[in-house]
Amino acid sequence: MLVVGGGIHGAGVARDAALRGLRVALIERGDWASGTSSRSSKLMHGGLRYLRQGSVRLVREALAERERSKALAPGWVHPLEFRIVPPPGRQASLVLRAGVALYGALGGSFSTSRFWTREPRYEDAMVDDARFCLRVILEARRQGALALSYVEWLEWIRRGDHLVAARVRDRFTGEEGVVSASTFVNATGPWADVLAGDSARRAGAQLRLTRGSHVVLDRRADDAARLFFAALDGRVLFLLPFGSKTSLLGTTDLDEPAPVEEPLATRNEIIYLRDAFRSQFPEWKHWRPVGTFCGLRPLLAAEGSPSDISREERFLIDGSGNLLSIMGGKYTTYRSVAERAVDTIETWLDRVPGERPTRTEPIPDDDRDENDLVDLVRRAFTLEDAVRLEDVFLRRTRLAHQNAVEPELLKRAVHLWRLRWGKGEAEGEEEKEAFLELQARRLGPLAYW
Repeated sequence: MLVVGGGIHGAGVARDAALRGLRVALIERGDWASGTSSRSSKLMHGGLRYLRQGSVRLVREALAERERSKALAPGWVHPLEFRIVPPPGRQASLVLRAGVALYGALGGSFSTSRFWTREPRYEDAMVDDARFCLRVILEARRQGALALSYVEWLEWIRRGDHLVAARVRDRFTGEEGVVSASTFVNATGPWADVLAGDSARRAGAQLRLTRGSHVVLDRRADDAARLFFAALDGRVLFLLPFGSKTSLLGTTDLDEPAPVEEPLATRNEIIYLRDAFRSQFPEWKHWRPVGTFCGLRPLLAAEGSPSDISREERFLIDGSGNLLSIMGGKYTTYRSVAERAVDTIETWLDRVPGERPTRTEPIPDDDRDENDLVDLVRRAFTLEDAVRLEDVFLRRTRLAHQNAVEPELLKRAVHLWRLRWGKGEAEGEEEKEAFLELQARRLGPLAYW
């Protein structure tokens, strides 16, 4: 099997398939989780607001997967209390309170729901999305999968109507090659309908992309998250603990016409989040933004506002009969989506799906010292597949998101980067400038706060 796409769905498929004894290769055109899977709200949740849309099946599945992830990956997926903060001068509605009660019942955590209090409370979970995705990939590799980042898909190679290989290219050396396989999985998120090609158009399974921007704030209130409502349009927003000293505010939900590799928050999004935050939490008016990120959600195309579109996934089978494209989906349900995908692949290989190993196979905890920053950088290059400085500071750590990359640490990181890749001083300076330029572009929109 060749899996294209190193986000959480591609990682999940590769790990599941490797655990079942299949020969697996996984390629990703950038860093692991460098797209949507590192730009989420960091939640493992069912989606309380999806109940309002009638998506009970999706919520129930997501809550079951949340609980499974908490059990199998307790070092990664942590319980998080949510407080629902009604708009100033108003009370939580009876419908909202009923939703909290139903949500708790569906998730098996009814006892943790406090739907009768002034600020209704319920429990969900939080995850470091980028590092968890990396861990799933490393576990796939431990089971025998070949996993290569910074290798991009160029085209499918067919023999008649049958798909036989993919042409790929190393993004650093420029070297091209051909990867032959019996079966293929397209897990490229916002690019999934591009790789699916005519099959997506014929099946009417094209994607509708929406952008979600977040702002990192320089303080945090406590260990609880807040769900609140934007004064402008009543949309649901979150204020989440993000590390020991910062908070995460998000998210927007706007249409994006086409996939881009590095989406950036816009002026209007920053102002929207600023005004919503200040209106709801005037007592925290001195909090300041220190970081921002924007991700693209690959949703199944449908009519209506972006926030009302279903987060469910769909499998699209190419006419060749051996390419499966994952269209849409949620981070939380990655394991069950991967399980169903590999079940399908096994039937193509004339294997009867038997045991589902990811239902019981734990994901090991992280054992690093978060306070030793130089060691974190060293580990990123030697043990965690980091290739670029941005991989280290945006995804192996959160330092760039919190605007906390000190000059001395950056200098040490450049030195370690040069040692890792055998590069000279001039090349190290180029890599540093590339990171600083990216950081400036990411932080630029915060001027509108």
